[in-house]
Amino acid sequence: MDSERYQWSYQSAIPKIEFYRLPLLIVRYTFVCILLVTFLGILLAYAATRLSYRNFETLQELMEAAREGKDIHEYEVKESSDYFAYITRQMIQNFIEQDFLRVQLSERKYKLRATELLAMQSQMNPHFLYNTLETVNWKIMEQTGKRTAANDMLEDLSEILVYSLDEREQATLEQEIHVTECYIKILKERYGELFLVEWSYEEEVLAIPVVKFVLQPLLENAVNHGIREKEGGTGRIRIKIFVKGEKLHIHVVDNGAGIEKEKLTRLRKGLEEGRLGDSHIGIFNTNKRLQLAYGESCQMKITSRKGEGTVVMLVIPMSRNEVETAKNDTFSLN
Repeated sequence: MDSERYQWSYQSAIPKIEFYRLPLLIVRYTFVCILLVTFLGILLAYAATRLSYRNFETLQELMEAAREGKDIHEYEVKESSDYFAYITRQMIQNFIEQDFLRVQLSERKYKLRATELLAMQSQMNPHFLYNTLETVNWKIMEQTGKRTAANDMLEDLSEILVYSLDEREQATLEQEIHVTECYIKILKERYGELFLVEWSYEEEVLAIPVVKFVLQPLLENAVNHGIREKEGGTGRIRIKIFVKGEKLHIHVVDNGAGIEKEKLTRLRKGLEEGRLGDSHIGIFNTNKRLQLAYGESCQMKITSRKGEGTVVMLVIPMSRNEVETAKNDTFSLN
């Protein structure tokens, strides 16, 4: 470079490497970045491929386990946005639902078969028992030459069997009362004058249909858990039947031993929860049958006081055409 002021000439010398230092540095860093990105890409691709492979393996194992009928509840999938996890969860849910439905179907088939066998057995055994009772009845009369208390008991028991053998689930209150009186006669032959039964009802209620064997378990409960445990005196049981509004009310009142407060609390709780207690089985079974027949609108209430007696109250819903239905759809006990 020439100087304008002086007659001088300047020259400079720079090493050649200095001109390429920055470009070489940029090229080096670029190459390293390319290698790093390539490695990371390969690593991510491997991880994604391995995860997808595991997911496919899980799906394959799941389908094979379901096909072989094995338990698939052990295949737990964590909540995530991964579509494989979503597919797996849906498959497990579908297989579980199908398995549940299959189990339900098997149980229904088994219960249906068991019900059919029990129904056939229940038809055979009472008929055999009824015929046997009739034979015993005639044999007693043949040996004694006259009617005895045993003949009366056998006839009452035969009427109860005829009543139970009918396939209809309902009967009129008149038939219920008749069968209950047969049961009372049998108890009186057994216990003598241990108790007296008083009936209170209007004739209009006799045609009302109810589930069979509603009165007998309540009476049995009053005798076994009330009158028999009472000390001294003749027990009294009053059965009151009346209609209020569109509901049938049945009250069974006894002056027996009564129920202790704690035991009464457990009894009421068992009725509310539908659990069968260790005692008062007839009460629990009756309440369960009424709930199945009439739904939750049917109520059973129990009040009692130790040493004074017990009251069992039933409230059964009625429909307006039930009386007419009962008149046209009844069977004879004769």
